[in-house]
Amino acid sequence: MFHTTIIPASSLEKPFLDRALPRCNRGEMFKNELFSFQFAFKADPKGASNNPNFINARFEIDSPLRPWLTLGLVGHVGVTMPCYARYDQDYLGHAPGLYPDPIEPLCEGDVHIYVGKWRSIWAAVQGTDELAAGEYPVTLSLYDKKDDLLLARETFTVRVMNASLPVQTFPCTNWLHFDSIANAHNVPMLSEPFWALLEKYVALAVAGGTNLLLTPCFTPPLDTPVGGERMTAQLVGVTVNNGAYSFDFSRLERFVRLAQRYGSVYFEHSHLFTQWGAAHAPKIMATVDGVERRIFGWETDACGDEYRLFLEAYLTALTAFLKERSLTDRFFFHVSDEPEKKHLAVYAHGHRLLSRFVDPARIIDALSDVDFLEEGVIQTPVAVTTSVPDFLGKTDSLWAYYTGGQSVNLPNRLIAMPQRRNRTLGFQLYALDVRGFLHWGFNFYYNQLSKKPVNPLVSPDALGDFVGGTSYLVYPGEGGPVPSLRYYAFAEAINDLRALQLLESLSSREEALNVLKDALNVREITFETCPSSEAAFIELREAIDRAIEARLK
Repeated sequence: MFHTTIIPASSLEKPFLDRALPRCNRGEMFKNELFSFQFAFKADPKGASNNPNFINARFEIDSPLRPWLTLGLVGHVGVTMPCYARYDQDYLGHAPGLYPDPIEPLCEGDVHIYVGKWRSIWAAVQGTDELAAGEYPVTLSLYDKKDDLLLARETFTVRVMNASLPVQTFPCTNWLHFDSIANAHNVPMLSEPFWALLEKYVALAVAGGTNLLLTPCFTPPLDTPVGGERMTAQLVGVTVNNGAYSFDFSRLERFVRLAQRYGSVYFEHSHLFTQWGAAHAPKIMATVDGVERRIFGWETDACGDEYRLFLEAYLTALTAFLKERSLTDRFFFHVSDEPEKKHLAVYAHGHRLLSRFVDPARIIDALSDVDFLEEGVIQTPVAVTTSVPDFLGKTDSLWAYYTGGQSVNLPNRLIAMPQRRNRTLGFQLYALDVRGFLHWGFNFYYNQLSKKPVNPLVSPDALGDFVGGTSYLVYPGEGGPVPSLRYYAFAEAINDLRALQLLESLSSREEALNVLKDALNVREITFETCPSSEAAFIELREAIDRAIEARLK
């Protein structure tokens, strides 16, 4: 018989096939928190009389937390591009290879125990306010299916604290791409099978901290080559009769209601002008005198009267729709994604036009040049993490974002990075008083400029165009989305932020910052501040938890 080993471990560890994880037997969570941990396991080939690749086994999970537990099996993907040419040393690897990331669904039953290679069962607890405080053991047992003998058994204990995190009001968006869902699952856009899949993606996004959903009222003009098109994804119906516009918001309302069922708080209207400059209109389809066709696109001058008249009619109708359904304060708007200083004048034109109909404070755009703020062109900038220092102290409405490129000594979600480089974002956002966060890829399954659909399970780095993991947090699985290790690290980052907000509500922002700085042993927190080890990260969160519990007594 092979000797089988189980090692309980924290969610901050990434389980490579050839690396044993540090043992961690305990963790803690607030009642309504999403908390995850894992059990790594393998069989030792020494002393065996035969030479199999695996043991055919079954597993059991025994715990009073079982109703709140979701189980998964951590898989691996072949990453060709784990980092950029310029990188820091705080990566789990710089060379191409197999990296752990997707977490496939797992029900109690069969599992293969690799001989000489580590696997990991992921356990995620989604608590609720009704979950009683206390200590909850979670025990994994592995049995040889051949003779049903117990091979190994280990326990991880979850301590549920007697408090709940505040409702997440911090706006956080990871862009949901409708066309990626249709392509990856081979279903017609906005068909009933599509809506069923969309519901699963929305549910997973919201559970992971995304409470601001990109809403494709018109096909988002994102990652598209000049003159090119992405698959039409348009929730708003447009009709033109004798030159007059009318609008059907029924599909938009269906999407909003679907998202609200899962707890989404905010929505962001798709960009009303093209990316990188706001020079043209997005692709807009309409039924014109009974015939469906494209009425605006790359050929449309953003500053022309034709598009202005359309936007005036559309925004008049949309704002009335939002007001009737008490959604006005729930919607954010975009002009153009990542405009540069040379685009300031044309961007300002679009911003002025949009501001006639919506609160300019709810117009958000990813940009890097502080001139947009200093010249009064935008009130709520979304600054890339490398440019955030230029904006600090100049606005109390600063948001932040990163792409894959901000990956040297900065937070990011690349597959080759340790989990703490992803999760540290929550502490940083709080400390820098950033008011919202944006990322462009919850499920972007294309290569650069959307030229080819890409299955990230096959090519995690988009055919070499992106560093592995840049453009998605979930994989397209059979029947729906599959979360990743990075999905859980990001979700826990948002919960860390909420824990600091809870501490602030019980004391003050100054006290919360002092607890954070003392635990990090720093005087100032920037986007380069990150605990140096997984153990140090756990101690940091526990210091915040102890401060909260002390103030609840």
